[in-house]
Amino acid sequence: MENLISLLYIFFLIYLSIVRFVYWATSKKEDCPISNDDKWNPKKWLSFAYGTFMEWLIPPHVLEQVWGRYTNEDCKQCLDKGCCVNCGCNTYAKMLDPKAACSSLYWDTIMPKEQWEARKVFLDNLKESNKIKDVGFTGSGLIRKI
Repeated sequence: MENLISLLYIFFLIYLSIVRFVYWATSKKEDCPISNDDKWNPKKWLSFAYGTFMEWLIPPHVLEQVWGRYTNEDCKQCLDKGCCVNCGCNTYAKMLDPKAACSSLYWDTIMPKEQWEARKVFLDNLKESNKIKDVGFTGSGLIRKI
């Protein structure tokens, strides 16, 4: 039993060393400086490891679209109530489902990364050309005109 505990302890130290090294290496970015105190803070290393894992688990393009669903002004009534005013489904669960679309047509299924990036560029160009006032949630089918 002591050998198992020692082995687990060694693996934990190796894991922390790897996390520490990666954290240190990524802190070299000039536009994202990390203070020396944070570089040596084990809580920050674990936070970095957890965040990196979550980024792998939920890619940024998916997170942006889910966040857009939650912040969509048109969905406020459903979010406040906890269920869709149109179909009665659980609002939070449906917003987290990448294959679900809003029954009120405020948002569609989660787009693949390439399609999502192209959509953001398209809407940014529309906004810059003053053809739209506010893109609101860029993942929805809605575009608010001036």
